[in-house]
Amino acid sequence: MDPKSAPSPSSSLPPLDDPLIRMLAKSIRHAVRILAVMMVLVIWWGVADVAYVLFERISNHPYTCSTSATSWPPSAPSWRC
Repeated sequence: MDPKSAPSPSSSLPPLDDPLIRMLAKSIRHAVRILAVMMVLVIWWGVADVAYVLFERISNHPYTCSTSATSWPPSAPSWRC
C-alpha cells in the first residue's frame, strides 16, 4: 500500500465549509496550545519548587534534629530534619 494513497484520519471528516465551524475549530486549536504551554510551565514550576525545598533542607544546619542530654522529657523530633 502506497503511503500517499493511505487515507489520513482527517480525511473521514466532512470539509469545513461553514465559516463559523472553521473559526470554532481554530479557536479550539489555539486553546489547546495555550493549555499545553501552561501545563509545561506548571511542571517546571513544580520541579523548581522541589529543588528549592531540597536545597533549603540540605543547606540548613541540623540543630533542630539533635536533642540535649539535659532536657527532660525528650521532645519529639522536628519534622524539618
